[in-house]
Amino acid sequence: MQLLTIDAEKCKGDGMCVQLCTGALVQKGKGTVPVLEFPELCISCGHCVAECPTDAIMMYRMDMDNFPLIPEEARPEPEALLEFLRMRRSVRRYKRKLVPKYMVESLVEAARYAPTGSNAQSMCYVIVQDRQVIEDLARLCIDVHRRDLEDMRRRLAQPGLGAVEETWLRDEVSSVQDLVERFDQGEDTLFYHAPGLVVIHTPPRGATTPLEDATLVAYNMMLMAEAQGLGTCFIGFFYPQAAKSKEIREALTIPLKNEILMAFTFGYPAIRWRRLVDRRKLEVKWM
Repeated sequence: MQLLTIDAEKCKGDGMCVQLCTGALVQKGKGTVPVLEFPELCISCGHCVAECPTDAIMMYRMDMDNFPLIPEEARPEPEALLEFLRMRRSVRRYKRKLVPKYMVESLVEAARYAPTGSNAQSMCYVIVQDRQVIEDLARLCIDVHRRDLEDMRRRLAQPGLGAVEETWLRDEVSSVQDLVERFDQGEDTLFYHAPGLVVIHTPPRGATTPLEDATLVAYNMMLMAEAQGLGTCFIGFFYPQAAKSKEIREALTIPLKNEILMAFTFGYPAIRWRRLVDRRKLEVKWM
């Protein structure tokens, strides 16, 4: 499949697209039209199209109608952006209200534009809004935590543990045991009765930086959720266990070979934050 073409009549030969390229485009002489010398190096990032002042470049892996001009007013003021970033908080109390599909679709659209290593764009998504399925997933996940508890207790009973490992294991046992016990008492300690759940996974070898990619796409989705008045929360007690469970994979229709990387809840918050929250000062070394 042809990757791109450059219109020789439109091209001014400034070579900026070559400078921005990953090595696929080559300019063989000053002022000449660049050529796609190494197509195997093209990652379809779109830099060349986004920069070209004469619209001389056509890419065939992308929708060329979806390269709109960037209006100056689209760039938010730094102070307003920082304030918005501070508004997002982890929400653990949700209204029992279904999020309309068009709002969920906007979360997915936000994920499309997150950066990914080598522009792989390999993340796949399962969006669950069926409460029964979410409850089934919670039960299956708690079962994995029970098995993990047994394994950790066996490790604690073994002689020769270092002090650091023993302290970590005891903390983990305490944390997971509390999670399981409260779940058994009827508390949704995993998903907080959220009306929606997003699970992010990728095919094997589909990404060069899978965990980073999943984090970035998830946070794009979370910020879009915040912009729509929705709340979100990373569920760190779910996706590592989901990755180990054949039953959870089957419930989510995720292939056994795929890597489950991230999960977060979403929905209408049952609370309203009145204030932004302070954070610790960063330790920064200027050089």
